[in-house]
Amino acid sequence: MRARAPGATRGRTSACLRRLSAAALVASCLACGEEPTVDSDPQAVPVEDGVPAASAVTRVFERRIVFLTRETDSTLVVPWFFTARDGPDGVAREARGWLARNGTWEAFYQETWRGPPTRSPWRPLPRSGLRLVVGIGDALEEIVFQRGARQLEIRFGSLLSEWNSPEGSIYRVHEADVVLSSQRVGGLLLDMSRTRPPGGFSGDWAFLVSGDSLEMVVDASRASEQPDSTASVWARVDFRQLRWNDAVMAWEETRAFERSRREVPVAWRIRSADGSLEGTLSAETTEVEAGPGSGARLPVYALFEVSGTLVVEGAPFPVEGVLRHVQP
Repeated sequence: MRARAPGATRGRTSACLRRLSAAALVASCLACGEEPTVDSDPQAVPVEDGVPAASAVTRVFERRIVFLTRETDSTLVVPWFFTARDGPDGVAREARGWLARNGTWEAFYQETWRGPPTRSPWRPLPRSGLRLVVGIGDALEEIVFQRGARQLEIRFGSLLSEWNSPEGSIYRVHEADVVLSSQRVGGLLLDMSRTRPPGGFSGDWAFLVSGDSLEMVVDASRASEQPDSTASVWARVDFRQLRWNDAVMAWEETRAFERSRREVPVAWRIRSADGSLEGTLSAETTEVEAGPGSGARLPVYALFEVSGTLVVEGAPFPVEGVLRHVQP
């Protein structure tokens, strides 16, 4: 699939990133210091919705952080996914990082490991090549990846919006900067935290933006294994906060993914029950993986760069963003 689609250019840069003193930086690194672990076994810790690594997982914590910008000639996307499965014998953890630019996805980081029981299993932890800078109140302020000559940093900026779901999920949209190959690029960042039971379904979600006019989160996790999914939608539109609890995100077009022997959506339609929100999205670039399993069909985990047009209360907005799709 081709990369890039027409969309408003984002010119927003982070104007008030907080800086830590050297002493505070040391303290923050200690605060998020790595737990003691046993030897890592990639086969023992599942990816996202696979079979739980421990026989008695009690809770699954998800932290999804996605940076998005169009300050460059093409869309730059940097997703970081942190997952922790808490159980009486310890915490199974996974950290993953991707970079999408120039129409190509690169899965550049994946670490799985186990740690002992902890009072804060939800807190992301550093690992080989990955450092986290934490500020006041355990607020994540920087994600720093360095391995060999390669370095990539995400720096959180001003908080623009915060939304909470009835299930306890938290969605925050920040201004942010990415530093890649000594080049700093400004954009927007979604910081999403969710908790679910071990047998629950993590579901689909999307982060969409339109210039400086719109930021939107679509959460279709309640039934997204079906072509038509009930979705909750939160948006900041021209500095107004809007919410729809009864939207539907439906598949408009699919393509076969032979490795999983499934159909994967590549176009979607979103519409609220009252019609005040409607529009379409199309995949521009795709990162699709087959999950583990022994059945006739394997799980699907996909990340899409998407673009399209949304009409909000009669006003059209050209949007672009990231959409996460899962089929268990």
